Amino acid sequence: MKTKATACVYVTDRAMSTVAALDGKDEGARDLLAWRPETDIRGHEGYYLNASEMRLAVLPEGASVALVLSPADAARYARHVAYPVELRGVVFSGAPRLPKDYAVTLNSYSPLAMSLADQAGAEHVQNLSQDHSVHPEEVLLSSNAVVLCIKNVLELIDGLQPDQYVEIQVPVMAEMLGMDRGLFDSDAAYSVSPELPFERKFLRVGDIQKSIHPDAIFIAMLHTENFDSNFFV
Repeated sequence: MKTKATACVYVTDRAMSTVAALDGKDEGARDLLAWRPETDIRGHEGYYLNASEMRLAVLPEGASVALVLSPADAARYARHVAYPVELRGVVFSGAPRLPKDYAVTLNSYSPLAMSLADQAGAEHVQNLSQDHSVHPEEVLLSSNAVVLCIKNVLELIDGLQPDQYVEIQVPVMAEMLGMDRGLFDSDAAYSVSPELPFERKFLRVGDIQKSIHPDAIFIAMLHTENFDSNFFV
């Protein structure tokens, strides 16, 4: 049974429309969309969003966005946002380089829906820096996602009200997220260049304050284009 996310990620109307357009479409159907200029939505906001593993809602009209974390403000972004190489891709719960209570924190926003059968061959395509002999009791925490880490969060939201929102701009590094998976399985750093297109995500301050570990948030935010392919056979 799929564990439900307890925390919500808010997105724009445009991103939610893209999510709806992709809902239920397999790789072949998405390819058909991409072949026609009039239906190609690969550049639309929400296309790479890991929608199946998150609880999503449209940002309420008139919402107070108290602050924005943007790659354009490089120093502030680096202090509060990261895309750790060691957390992306196939990561099991017994991996040697996990943050404290990582599974609980990750699952509050983006619990992975994987059966034991799906996990069977995942051991062979683990994250390069987390490779280990997987014990039978371990669970798969992520499969083909780029994980967003928001750090020093309490400092960030100090003085904000529970009904306000924090916007995080998430760069889309297409060469890592494309159909060939490119750099996704390597130890290359994820680019946060302000020149890249980006997704906009919003977190409600009150939800952050209720988090088990509010000073560090982990979300399996972006997936590769072939997220429904069976990599583990």
